[in-house]
Amino acid sequence: MKISNLRDVEHALRWSLAAVQDDLRPEDVSNVRDFLDAGEPGLALDTLCTQLYEFGITVNAAIRDTLEAVGKHMGMDATLWTDLKVFNGEEGDT
Repeated sequence: MKISNLRDVEHALRWSLAAVQDDLRPEDVSNVRDFLDAGEPGLALDTLCTQLYEFGITVNAAIRDTLEAVGKHMGMDATLWTDLKVFNGEEGDT
């Protein structure tokens, strides 16, 4: 996913959240959405990645790559996405 502006960032984060929302606690999903609605994509990315990591949720490579693209575009610390558990796409969606 190409990230070149704030609209792309928001779209990518909402897409990623939708892909993993069933694996997260409802309050974590709500927090990420609230940050996006408030125009705080950095906090949304941080919260999403932190919850995925803390709960050991495995994501597919497309989600991880999207989170990486968003983070790089925003100049965020790479440890947010580099420690996420990723599978190669043959095991399911998330």
